[in-house]
Amino acid sequence: MIKAVIFDMDGTLVDTLTDLTHLVNLTLRRFGRREISRDAVRRFTGDGAKSLIERSLRESGDTSRFDEIFTSYSEAYNACPIYKLAPYDGIPEALAALRARGVRLAVLTNKPQGPALAIVEKFFPGIFDIVQGDDGRHALKPDPAAALDILPRLGASRAEAAFVGDSSIDVRTGVAAGLYTVGVTWGFRDRADLEQNGASVILDDPRDLPAALTEV
Repeated sequence: MIKAVIFDMDGTLVDTLTDLTHLVNLTLRRFGRREISRDAVRRFTGDGAKSLIERSLRESGDTSRFDEIFTSYSEAYNACPIYKLAPYDGIPEALAALRARGVRLAVLTNKPQGPALAIVEKFFPGIFDIVQGDDGRHALKPDPAAALDILPRLGASRAEAAFVGDSSIDVRTGVAAGLYTVGVTWGFRDRADLEQNGASVILDDPRDLPAALTEV
């Protein structure tokens, strides 16, 4: 029986792609770089902000001044982490259904800790027991250490917990942690990516989450 669920954030709980594309291109323009496409930003997310900016600079054709550009991006992002965000349709209802069953919930994201907390407070107040972002003290996903650290704080064993995410990074995290791993297709990656990395089950609609986790 599933007693606890750990969720990824970007591409799983909230659609952040418009926001990330806006901020990446705002930063690139500020430094005279060529803007990149929304699809490129989609492909570059998942490994944390530094990797996003490194990949975006390579795509724009000039990787110089990385530290200065990353600092500028971080400042802009931290100033307004919820510019054009919205939960995916069906997510609030799915979370409410899980909470009603007594399931404890956590967020584990490679997003910086401050913005992660701001997003949860804005869109999911009172829903999550733990929000763990990049605080400089935990290894980023797909390292499973942070997920395993969360489990006892939720009062669940590996056999009683699930991990839900939209990318290969998330699936690899859940598998490495020994958790029932749910891949979702409404985010940034496709079904093949999730299958290849060993998802226990793949869902196409957030409304299917409560039933899928009940049947484990």
